[in-house]
Amino acid sequence: DPARVITPLAGLQQAAPQLRIEHHDGRSPQAAASVAGRCDAAVLVVGLDWRHEGEHIHPGDIAPVLHHTPPPQALARLLPRRLLEPVWAPLPALLAWITGFASAQPGSAFASGDRTDLELPLAQQRLIEAVADANPRTIVVLMGGGAILMERWRQRVAAIVLLGYPGEQGGAALADVLLGRINPSGRLPYTIPSSAAQLPPFAPWARQAHYDLWHGYRLLQKQDGKAAFPFGFGLSYSEVVCSNLSLKLQMTAPAGSLELQLQVSNNSAIATETVLQAYMEPPSRLIERPQRLLIGHRRVAIPARTTQAATISIPLRQLAWFDSKGDVFRIEPGEHRIVVADHVEDPGLAAVLHLTAMDLGP
Repeated sequence: DPARVITPLAGLQQAAPQLRIEHHDGRSPQAAASVAGRCDAAVLVVGLDWRHEGEHIHPGDIAPVLHHTPPPQALARLLPRRLLEPVWAPLPALLAWITGFASAQPGSAFASGDRTDLELPLAQQRLIEAVADANPRTIVVLMGGGAILMERWRQRVAAIVLLGYPGEQGGAALADVLLGRINPSGRLPYTIPSSAAQLPPFAPWARQAHYDLWHGYRLLQKQDGKAAFPFGFGLSYSEVVCSNLSLKLQMTAPAGSLELQLQVSNNSAIATETVLQAYMEPPSRLIERPQRLLIGHRRVAIPARTTQAATISIPLRQLAWFDSKGDVFRIEPGEHRIVVADHVEDPGLAAVLHLTAMDLGP
């Protein structure tokens, strides 16, 4: 219901009516910078919409489908199929040929489908730069459905909030986070790279694409690269510290599990939630594997200035690799390093698990 949508501006105005909030539509970077320069802080909402994300069908995209347009039923009843098909076929072919001229051409931007550029539109980047130059306390709020490259401007702003596609109450949620009423606890479910060169090859016009093990944080590890924001990354207003990690292997049916036990401390004066992320660094002697793999996670709530015990239970199969020749999951013998970390690139808290070779079934 459009009448119930709370925009970021409306969310802040409703949540803090005592604040004097000036706003600008951002169409002129210079005018927006002038407004920002006379404020204590600037909140800049930018990002992608359905046009940038390719979530639409361009007329030219349906050209291949038109080739298969069947004849009207009335016409099909009048003529036998063997006589109708030769007469009818040229018409949908002609329609497809005409419509095909409305398709985006190779080498140009896609009319729909995957993005070919992961940066914000140039006008938005220039807006961020102008506002950040005018006010060093600039918060950039990003809306969009996936990774956005930020290298041109991310070091020039005070904070970045990834709002995603927040729904009709997104403005109210944003206000709660910016005003400290809610302690943010989200974590990235993907890697935001520093450069498009850190991504697998992408050919949007290719008829076939090959995907293997090496993508996302696994590819960056293989390249010894560092992400702008790694998989699992996220900040909050609290300081959470993990300690006393211990491992317990339980060989029960059907295939056993690994239990991680640790202490989690919230050293701040505000309650929080955190996502405990368990990674494995495998021996990788029998088969090439990523340097570090996510094997389990758990969200826990921690009151202010408290320490509590937490447990993460992980099926043993999460530590295995799949042998396609034997159609079986196998545990590789040797030293498996288990790390509880804030994100995939965080050194974290580690313990070592020694395993013998075993098969866990198909």
